[in-house]
Amino acid sequence: MDHASATMGQTQMRQNTLLSQVYAWMTAGLLVTSIVAAITAYSDVISAFVFDNVVAFFGLLILEFVLVFTLSATAARLSPRSCGSSGGHDIAAATL
Repeated sequence: MDHASATMGQTQMRQNTLLSQVYAWMTAGLLVTSIVAAITAYSDVISAFVFDNVVAFFGLLILEFVLVFTLSATAARLSPRSCGSSGGHDIAAATL
């Protein structure tokens, strides 16, 4: 096995690891979302607070948008190294 195919194999392993980590975080996020949704749906106090209080409803809605925009901007500024990648070069090399 030559050096190029060994490097490609290592690149593929790193990509698989990265994708596994991404899907694990996505699964955790969906689990947290479903738990919060279930608690809200089954709690009369929380449901009444959110849906009967206009200020709370729109406040939570605005907070959600602020959170999404903040996390999106933060994710765009993260270095590839902090995300577990080696600079994106492995992904580009693997597609060749």
